[in-house]
Amino acid sequence: MGENAYYITNNNHAASIQLNTYPRKASLLSLTNFKSNKSGCLIVNPAHLTEKLLSEKKFIKYYNPSYLHGGQMSEFELQNINTQRNYHIILIDTHPSYILTYEDLLFINSLKARGKKVYSVTSFFEHFSGKLPLLYLSEQYMPQEVLLNLEAKQNFLLLKRVTDLLVAVLLIPIALPIALIAMGLTVLTSKGPCLFKQKRIGKGGKIFTLYKIRTMVHKPGGHTKHTVHNDDRVTWLGKILRKTKIDELPQLWNMLIGDMSLIGPRPERDDIVSVLLGESPYYHLRHIIRPGLSGWAQVHNPKATPEESFEKLEYDLYYIKNMSFLIELKIIIKTIKVIVTFNSF
Repeated sequence: MGENAYYITNNNHAASIQLNTYPRKASLLSLTNFKSNKSGCLIVNPAHLTEKLLSEKKFIKYYNPSYLHGGQMSEFELQNINTQRNYHIILIDTHPSYILTYEDLLFINSLKARGKKVYSVTSFFEHFSGKLPLLYLSEQYMPQEVLLNLEAKQNFLLLKRVTDLLVAVLLIPIALPIALIAMGLTVLTSKGPCLFKQKRIGKGGKIFTLYKIRTMVHKPGGHTKHTVHNDDRVTWLGKILRKTKIDELPQLWNMLIGDMSLIGPRPERDDIVSVLLGESPYYHLRHIIRPGLSGWAQVHNPKATPEESFEKLEYDLYYIKNMSFLIELKIIIKTIKVIVTFNSF
């Protein structure tokens, strides 16, 4: 087999995978046969992005991964892999420290020619999870991808803005009576103003005032801490307004005047953005487009905690990179489902 041979292992647990960045001497082992309803998945040259993929519960639910470690790919390994009929997909983890050689490309394309589904872990992770993995981003990759993508979608963004205006004009007359009743009940049942106003970061880093119907006990200067599950600061009426999303109705005004869009990343406070920017330079990419009343991140993780801010960012970056009317429709349908099931975002 030689110094750069591969070896295959089969393991269902992400925690016990041996991640190998460099070639190592080993022998090619046959897979253990066992009954499983999961699809077979071979991951070539697994590294840290593979580890992140294995942390996705949905992936482990549907796939039974095996791992091919080593150096240059050869015709021997090609024949061996081709005889394994239980591989539904083959993933190549092309991490920065591993450069595909001519022989590697020949190997990969030969697999494709023989009918195998071969993807990079990066592209598979993106479309399987609906997130763009921050772990794999580089300065040369993400900003150019997003900027070029938006440059090609100017007509879509224009139609998106026209759609926002039409939706706001149509919904405000319906929402206004409901909002006025909710605001009146808020004043009657707890001390303080009926509206909650807060500065948020919008498109281009511009600061705007976001409007909501107040759902917490009034505190001069406003609350600085994130809302948590069963937060005792939320009034009994506020709980109802949050569950039904009635407290969000004033944001139709934000949408009408152009501060927000129907669909987009959720706007955050300036102090939160400053902290997160200190941890990831990619956080500003959320501000390429208008923030939204609902979004890809909100419907996928409606109860996200502050500690999950970067997972939300991965969802937001996926949306920005891949946004289309089909994705907008999916978000609207999921938003309706969130409202009907009384989840929170």
